[in-house]
Amino acid sequence: MLNILEHYTPVQENSFMVTEDDKQFLRITETNKCELVFNLKEKGLWWKKGLVNFCKINVDLSEWRYLIFEIYNPGEELLELEIRLHTLNLVTNQQRDNYNEKGIEEVLKKTVSIIGKGWHKLSIPIEEFNHYRCFKRVHRFVERISFEIKNSGVKGEVLLKDLYLANGRDIVISCELLSRAGKIGEIIEYEVKIKNISSITKVIWIEQEKYGWEVMETEIKPDKVILKPDEQVNVKINVKISDRVPEGGIEKQKVKIYYTSASNNLEFETIEFITVCTLKNPYLIHTVEGWQRVREKIEKYEWAKKEAKKIIERAENWMPPEKRDSSYLFYSYTDEEEMVNCAYAYQLTLEKRFAEKVAKMLKIFGDPNIGYPATYQVCNCSMVQEGHFFKHLALAYDLIYNAEVLNEEDHKNIQNAFRLYLNMLDKAIRGISNWEIFELAGAVFSSLVIKDFYWLERFLFGPFGVEEQISKGILDDGWWFECSIGYNIAAARELTLIANACDKWGYDIGHRKYSPNYKECVVPEMNYSLERIAVKLDTGPKSNRNFRCIKDLWDSLLMVSDYRGVIFGFNDATEHRLDGKVFDLAYFYYRDPRYAEMIKKSNERDVIFGVEELSTESYEFYKKSFYTSHSGVVVLRAQDKNREMKDRIQAVLKFGVHGGAHGHFDRCSLVSLMRYGRSFYNPEVIWYSYPSFMYRFYVQSSINHNMVVVDLKQQMPQHGKISQFYSGNKMQVACVEVETQWAYPQYGGLKYNPKQTFEEKCWEEGRYVPIPSSHPKYAEMSGFTEPVFQRRLAILTDDYLLTLDYLKGANNHIFDCLFHLENVRFVEAEQKYLIEHTEQLTTDPLTSAQFITDCNWFKIKLPAWLSSNMIFTGDNEKDRTKYNDPGNLNIDIHPLWPQDFIAWIGTAPEAQNVQKRVWYKIIGDGKLLKEGKLGTWVLGRDDIELDIAGIKTLEMRVKAEPAFLVLKSKDILKTIFWADPVIVASDGKIVDLCREDIPKKFINCEINEDTSKDYYGGSIIIQGKRFTKGLGGEPIDYNQESVIRVDISKLEGKILKLSIGGVFPVGKEKKARKVVGIRSEGEEALFVNLMEVYESQKMVKYCTVDENGVIHVMLNDGREHQIMYRNLNKKEAKPEVEFIEIKGFDIMKESTNNDI
Repeated sequence: MLNILEHYTPVQENSFMVTEDDKQFLRITETNKCELVFNLKEKGLWWKKGLVNFCKINVDLSEWRYLIFEIYNPGEELLELEIRLHTLNLVTNQQRDNYNEKGIEEVLKKTVSIIGKGWHKLSIPIEEFNHYRCFKRVHRFVERISFEIKNSGVKGEVLLKDLYLANGRDIVISCELLSRAGKIGEIIEYEVKIKNISSITKVIWIEQEKYGWEVMETEIKPDKVILKPDEQVNVKINVKISDRVPEGGIEKQKVKIYYTSASNNLEFETIEFITVCTLKNPYLIHTVEGWQRVREKIEKYEWAKKEAKKIIERAENWMPPEKRDSSYLFYSYTDEEEMVNCAYAYQLTLEKRFAEKVAKMLKIFGDPNIGYPATYQVCNCSMVQEGHFFKHLALAYDLIYNAEVLNEEDHKNIQNAFRLYLNMLDKAIRGISNWEIFELAGAVFSSLVIKDFYWLERFLFGPFGVEEQISKGILDDGWWFECSIGYNIAAARELTLIANACDKWGYDIGHRKYSPNYKECVVPEMNYSLERIAVKLDTGPKSNRNFRCIKDLWDSLLMVSDYRGVIFGFNDATEHRLDGKVFDLAYFYYRDPRYAEMIKKSNERDVIFGVEELSTESYEFYKKSFYTSHSGVVVLRAQDKNREMKDRIQAVLKFGVHGGAHGHFDRCSLVSLMRYGRSFYNPEVIWYSYPSFMYRFYVQSSINHNMVVVDLKQQMPQHGKISQFYSGNKMQVACVEVETQWAYPQYGGLKYNPKQTFEEKCWEEGRYVPIPSSHPKYAEMSGFTEPVFQRRLAILTDDYLLTLDYLKGANNHIFDCLFHLENVRFVEAEQKYLIEHTEQLTTDPLTSAQFITDCNWFKIKLPAWLSSNMIFTGDNEKDRTKYNDPGNLNIDIHPLWPQDFIAWIGTAPEAQNVQKRVWYKIIGDGKLLKEGKLGTWVLGRDDIELDIAGIKTLEMRVKAEPAFLVLKSKDILKTIFWADPVIVASDGKIVDLCREDIPKKFINCEINEDTSKDYYGGSIIIQGKRFTKGLGGEPIDYNQESVIRVDISKLEGKILKLSIGGVFPVGKEKKARKVVGIRSEGEEALFVNLMEVYESQKMVKYCTVDENGVIHVMLNDGREHQIMYRNLNKKEAKPEVEFIEIKGFDIMKESTNNDI
């Protein structure tokens, strides 16, 4: 028991009343309220043990079952008392460290009613203080407890006494292990501790409650005891495993502990055990027999032999690591993958040398002095990687369990370490996401490998367990709610591995159908707490199916993959190839013949799961146009049967759920446009990864997508809808729409360190961003517009894509229709005027558009088109497009409406390794003239003008420090320049200091031989400004300053003018990604654009819109297309399209006349 008043102090004065016999009461004051606050005795509110946060301003009420107290009612009337637990939000706290901010407070309430004068004893279960039972651990951070009388008319003084927390009302029972395993005939012993916490002697008797079909014999010693107050007894529950139970069989024993209460009522506590007939290791992937079949497969099939050889050679070359760090044990991914690969090598060969290598890591893991029991952290990352690592630790342990390389003490230590993880995760698991799936995979594998089925069932069927991840996280259309290809695949893989492991023990997780979540949000009330940062965990429109299952995730991948097995990227994802190794697991488990087709597209197989003979059935799902109802993508595929699949165009629009933390703000965007196995765009072509402020400030923002944006702001997340879908022979049509507000994105992106300002974050990353004197709070949104209605109608023919965008708001806005391209320019314009050049698209420091630089602005009169050329070499890692087949991809964009417009082309802020913290000095004749510091990347430049009259020698010094995610010196790009350095002489002449005849000495300085180019042969562009000349100032050795010493004694200099900063983009601009905007202003806007994608021969001869709004497209082979559309601007009406193709006397028509 825990006395509350030893940990909490009343806030109100005169709350305590002490009687003559030293009895202490707590009284509810005249305000009808009483509040207790935690006694804070230490500075720093938060601390960590491993990866779990703890708080110093609370008691962890999740460790207790009951809040018990006595209350005095001064009258006979009804007394209603509301008890509140003021807890700090669990989700917020998971990311906290040693600092003094509390976080978001939640109030958990429970009202009790009392009638009758006198003292009343109340025992309130802690779990009753929780309006959503799924948040099992929401009571961890209770800072305050308050009481309030809710009804009026209570006369007299209400008193409270004997406030304490307990794990039982009169008795407390506990047992260290609730599940154990043994062999047939073995007696399993459980030791139960029973303690009397009441003030009177108790007679206690213990009985097994039988349901009727139990076969394991259970013996209880002793089965009856007498306990005085505070006395404790240990009771042994012995369970004999019956020979009727097969290996892998389980049986549950329910035991009741009876006693009488103070009022002589019969009371009882219940404890349940899960006793297991052990199964011989290994069993997490395959059983002993299953691994023998794998070895036979290797002998028989050449592909399996080839894959096995890779595993074995890799294991032979691997040396197991020592402990990596004092705070953690090993490196995530690298160490764990090598370990489990070596464990596979043991099973493939049964050579003990491989098991010995694996055992070395496992022994470190279990070591009570230096291993997990000491660090509570296995790997060098976060909880998601920790779960992944634990899955592999359990798997490796299972694979070498019987290799005789671990002694009895090793086994004991390793299993104890697994139990520590399970206890920790029970407190930490908190939601539905890919994080939890990886954590649960670690927990399920750990539970199975130590054969503890109490923990197994907790993590399968308990709050936020596997069952809830499946039923709540899978959308109605089968997609994982985060709607990212990588996480969809990861969820499918991890859940299938869990199901496969559980199958050996009779738990069917993989084939069950689960009742789904019908709420609009994935996790109750999470949307409310995340609104301020515009993250939405929505489930989309109402469900059409009444179940969810793991197989949904695999099935959802089939239609979205193209003829190569490549899936377009959307949300946090690039294009992704579904290789054989991905679907070998799915086919092994489900034997769905459609999965075999995915495997046959790949040259890679998985020897561990790969089925020897694949189904020969053929499915051509990659040919069809379709849409997904909730994840919300429309895939349009040209249908010309006379063309090979590679020659057909595929276009993808987006309209669905947001996707939570991995969602992008881009409803009604063109996510992908592919042809010839090449894609011009994916959402991660500009990628700054999660730790950078640019992840949320730019990567996910609307400005980084092919869509129409409003006021250069960010679209607020809102599930859209599809209002037209048609798939014919000549045209594919879809219309997607959304109505939502627009706002500035989270200022500064995500805030990872609560102690850090955005300015400090910029400096940490080596990335300058202007900080205005007045700005929103770090990581909060601002500048909200009214809801704006937005539609995109897409019409795909065999030769081009036509997009029609309509937007309407209540107020005037600036609308920009955006395209993200490479090597792009306006050509063949009837009138094209370069209006101006701006260094940035906008200088507004609150918008993501500020990071688009070097902008040319044009006034355009049609006809005109944009031309873009992309060359793929097969090595496209720099823009994260590695699944593009080598070759050309040309795109012509023909704007058709508006016919007169302003357009701009700017440089996108690609994530090049250019970010540096730079300190500089300019010294004249030994005297400091100027010094400063800046973060150089896309932005970051100081323009300098100094009086240098009489100075003979100038020194320009730079100290540079590569910053943030620049891990290897070979990856650091040379960027620092003293740009356009000139001296204004006393006679007014301008002297270029880059001239070769001016004496200069370079110390520790990378020299650019051509002073008109950057270090890589490109233009010298700094923060969007183009310079004609520059002296490279990049240090050779970053531990020392670079120095350029210039003799100006003969120049009679008066003024020094120059700029310092980092070049961006680096190198030749042809491959630099550009952003194109076509602009319109007003309350509404219409954009019509035709996009032709071709390899070498273009098909579109010309295109135009006539006075009736009919779109005419003339093709080079003599065909003419006439396209008419209706209802695009009618919000309540369904857009319709009529298509006519004319060639000679042949006329073909198609029309959208089907219902969705």
